[in-house]
Amino acid sequence: MLLAVVPACSRFGSVRLGKDTERPEFSTASWVAMMFSAGTRTMPLPQLISSPNYWAWWISWTPFVGTFIARISRGRTIREFIVGVIVAPSLVSVVWFAILGGTALNQEMHGADLASAVAQGEEAGLFATLQHLPWFSITSVLVIVLVGLFFVSGADAASVVLGMLSCRGSTSPGRAVVVLRGALTGLVAAVLLMARGLEAVKQVAIIAAFPFLFVMIGLCVSLVKALRADPTDIPEPAREQERDADAADEPRQGPGVMPAEALADTQPTS
Repeated sequence: MLLAVVPACSRFGSVRLGKDTERPEFSTASWVAMMFSAGTRTMPLPQLISSPNYWAWWISWTPFVGTFIARISRGRTIREFIVGVIVAPSLVSVVWFAILGGTALNQEMHGADLASAVAQGEEAGLFATLQHLPWFSITSVLVIVLVGLFFVSGADAASVVLGMLSCRGSTSPGRAVVVLRGALTGLVAAVLLMARGLEAVKQVAIIAAFPFLFVMIGLCVSLVKALRADPTDIPEPAREQERDADAADEPRQGPGVMPAEALADTQPTS
């Protein structure tokens, strides 16, 4: 997170994602809300923080998560992107781990046997912690609903990105392509679950992440080259004039305006 703050505070922080004349397609509130459907999360596995498995798991998420967030962030500056995508979620994660982790440690110190529950699985440890708190019947149902929403939103974002890649980068893939990609992804996950359980799904994700390690290195190099080539010293009035010029060049469409293609067809031929 500290490394990401450096470009946000530098002269590159005002560089916009996309064209210099673009403005955000979504409002700030909608943009923040849509990032939750990108399927990002923090794994409750502190023992894997510095292990290759942890980073391989995260790399396996980068293709569709990165593409989805980039799609909804066009027109934002790099500073806005870093604050909204990295800094703010990291601060929320710190608060979350402090509250839930501190509660679990306090319960363990006062006689609750949470260690044996965690040994059975992280999800068992979570419910064991909630069981020692008030309103367990409500919070347990809320956790199940939130986990379900996470999987649904993550699968939806992955299907859209896979549809975009299948349509050669189109930002609006066909509904049939998105549904087909989502069905195939679910089918592969179901086969792996029936074959060897959840561990098989994790292992396949980690193995698939290895090629993307080199892709991420190339993306880092491309980012540095793009920032060096970007004219960051263009004043805002010049950007406004360029945007107005682009808008004037766009063909007018409306009830009383004939498209250029149709107008060309009506011209007499010699």
